[in-house]
Amino acid sequence: MILNQGKIAVLRQLLRSATFDCEVRLFANDFEPTMTSVQGDFTDPTNGYSPSLVRQVRDFTWPDPTINGTDDAESDGPTITWTCDSFSAAETIYGLYVTMLDETSGIKMLMAARFGTPVEITAVNDIVAKKLNWFANDLF
Repeated sequence: MILNQGKIAVLRQLLRSATFDCEVRLFANDFEPTMTSVQGDFTDPTNGYSPSLVRQVRDFTWPDPTINGTDDAESDGPTITWTCDSFSAAETIYGLYVTMLDETSGIKMLMAARFGTPVEITAVNDIVAKKLNWFANDLF
């Protein structure tokens, strides 16, 4: 059993580590992520985003984890914003996924989330803004 103090400590160390080099990406295919999803299951948007389609997890300030109502350590992260900077056609953004480079075996999927309500991109400067929360129970 991972004790509450341990859950908080592990999540805190992970989110504050300079080497926690994860990428947060959007996906534009109507897909329901599962525990066995791989990167090839997700289709990146065709419209351009600024500062980029990829947002580095380490670039954000994460609140100190707390124990939530289900005894999980949780850090309710920042709202991450992507802005469409080149537009070719209307597109629906269904969710986001997080990847990490594993030094021994390449890109690994860490998490994926389908949005409760998809976001429609219909013009340059349209924005996708979503919170990214981390839970210690996802790590064990």
